[in-house]
Amino acid sequence: MQISKRLIYAVSALPFCFVIGIGFSYLWPHKTCMPDPKLASRVAHSEHVFHLYQHGDYATAKAALLDLVRIYDEARYEKKSPDDSSEAVDAMLTFVRLAKLEEKNNGSQREEYMREASARCARFRLKWNNCSEEALRREVDRMDALPYH
Repeated sequence: MQISKRLIYAVSALPFCFVIGIGFSYLWPHKTCMPDPKLASRVAHSEHVFHLYQHGDYATAKAALLDLVRIYDEARYEKKSPDDSSEAVDAMLTFVRLAKLEEKNNGSQREEYMREASARCARFRLKWNNCSEEALRREVDRMDALPYH
């Protein structure tokens, strides 16, 4: 008799657990995994800027990269730890790309942009392995060589 009561309880609980499970699987992702519209916009914009950096003319690419740094800086200051954010890293790497663009086009601000990248790197609480100009340049060269899309 004791086993049959347990079996009845278990069998009667299955539909309840099934309904609860379906409810959570339906509601949970829709409430917590919604993409952040600001993040989606930044990603799309950064992809466009990266294309301009690789294929655009000097003036357009430089203006786009500087605007991207501004966007990253605005986004990182919205966070509680602005120097630990992915936007801080992205802005630092964008300064390295600005320096590379200056070098490629005989611009006058190459050293200024590399100094800014190194200074930003040094401020990270999550330590970057090496904040020297050579190491940052090597890292960006490696990233830029990866196939894009």
